[in-house]
Amino acid sequence: MRPLARERGIRIASRSILLVPSDRASVRMLHWNADGGANDFCGNGARCAARLAREAGLCGAALTLETGAGVLKAEILERGTVRVQMPAPRDLARGLRLPLPHREVEADFVRIGVPHIVTEVVDLGSSGLLSEGAVLRRHPALGPEGANVNFVRRLADGTVEIRTYERGVEGETLSCGSGAAAAAFWLRLRTGGEEPVVLRTRSGIILTIRMRRGEFLEDFWLEGDARTIYKGAATDEAERGFPG
Repeated sequence: MRPLARERGIRIASRSILLVPSDRASVRMLHWNADGGANDFCGNGARCAARLAREAGLCGAALTLETGAGVLKAEILERGTVRVQMPAPRDLARGLRLPLPHREVEADFVRIGVPHIVTEVVDLGSSGLLSEGAVLRRHPALGPEGANVNFVRRLADGTVEIRTYERGVEGETLSCGSGAAAAAFWLRLRTGGEEPVVLRTRSGIILTIRMRRGEFLEDFWLEGDARTIYKGAATDEAERGFPG
């Protein structure tokens, strides 16, 4: 599995999702980051949770997910594509000036279930980008919880390339759904960009954000591929535990 994961650019077991019964939605999604810390919301995790719930027979193609950021709608589309409603943007702070040792970064802060900053760069391949991400993620100006850091570059065809340094992972995430949503919201505020916003993540996976017009959104959707990579099962012997 590890050689296959490396060859395909897949990161195995970087986070965990558990589906449990809910009296408010089709299912409840619990999410943990790679460092073991619980997280209120994960955009790509929500898409994967929706597909898993559908495959497990817990719901139909249209469902609702109870998350730490509220109850959100989801839809299973054709060919493994899943669309999930995003939490409404909150706590917007524009034009933050964040000093680093060698330069000052201008960024916008927004909470899409979890905190994000978005900053535009010229070179997404810069060798120092992730080092800056590590500093920005815990920047004192962002408060004790810090923020996920999204570096974006706009292309001539309107596509946005994005790299994300993520809390809890404490490194680069190859694709961050809520980060993509934060970047799309940032783009709308900056340019009045038309929907949908298409983003190319570091993994090469394309994520699409669809928004209803307006500064603060209720109709806010993340759409992209959600695949079953591998399956595992605990045996009866494991479930019985061990004596003593």
